[in-house]
Amino acid sequence: MAAYAAGEAAVTLLVESAQDAVVLALSRQVPLLAVGAAAAERSGLDIGAAADRLLFAAPWLADLAGGVEGAVAGPVTALDYEDGLTLLAAAGSSRGWLTESGRRVQVTAVPTAGRADAPESLADLLATQDDLEGPEGEPDRVRVVQVPQADGSSAWVVVIPGTQVWSPRAGPNPSDLTSDVLLMAQQETLLAAGVERALHLAQQDAGRAGLADPVLVAGHSQGGIVAAALAADPGFRQRQRVTHVVASGAPIARMPVPADVSVLALEHRQDAVPRLEGERNADRRGRVTVTRDLRGSEVRTAGASHAAVRYRDTAALVDASASRSLAVWRQGSDPFLAGRRHGPPTVRDFRVERVGLAR
Repeated sequence: MAAYAAGEAAVTLLVESAQDAVVLALSRQVPLLAVGAAAAERSGLDIGAAADRLLFAAPWLADLAGGVEGAVAGPVTALDYEDGLTLLAAAGSSRGWLTESGRRVQVTAVPTAGRADAPESLADLLATQDDLEGPEGEPDRVRVVQVPQADGSSAWVVVIPGTQVWSPRAGPNPSDLTSDVLLMAQQETLLAAGVERALHLAQQDAGRAGLADPVLVAGHSQGGIVAAALAADPGFRQRQRVTHVVASGAPIARMPVPADVSVLALEHRQDAVPRLEGERNADRRGRVTVTRDLRGSEVRTAGASHAAVRYRDTAALVDASASRSLAVWRQGSDPFLAGRRHGPPTVRDFRVERVGLAR
């Protein structure tokens, strides 16, 4: 066993060193690549569309992003992925990028839109993402669903939206690139703090704050990253009894979620986003990963592979699966997928915003 572990560690180090070397080489060619891309665009080639098709055909290319530390420290470094992102954020902060300094989070209850029921299946849970879109120009909602239980208690389902803003400068909407980088660096974020605040406010409104009800946290893309980050946070686990995480299209392999939290990760082989760490989810107790190959389907691009609606289709396949590991997961998640079985659920939506922006 010791020899196996040592061999596995050596292979992991070799792969990470290769990723670092490739990313370092590419980072030194950015000016040349930019000139080439501009020339290609002028000749009529849609670089973005071409890259989208290329990533679908060769999804392993996205794994190279796992060597981000190579761009800042070279191909042989003691730094890891999180260190590389932390240094990247620190470098950006001098220009006001990738930083939340001077900000705080504000959470506001807003009228519920869309479904007003608790989910009865995994597909229902993922369909909730469709209801989270906020009014034009406002952040999407975070949804908290109180699911009645047979004994009179409650289970809680928290659903978090994906990335909405790609500017490197943090604005009022925390579902943005800044949160992505900080979350993947395993740093504290106002977005995660806002999600926790929304859950607490919902429990407080129901008169169930501090009662250790079970909590499932779910999200697509960035929402899945937040879900795993919260479950990995010892402070959050002390304040909330999080027992389940559902992440679709999210890079969460490096999140240190403890084994007593049940994690279900849905990934499409041609989706670049879950591969951005350059690492696969560990095969261990408490974590089930469902990987679907979209070759042969109507999907032809990496971007379409990442779409929430595609993951909803995959969730429906999971609901129908006879796999033992998925049957065990469904059994354990039953309190959250009870629908109206034990009474009407209560759905609460919240807007999470950054405030106190520097002028």
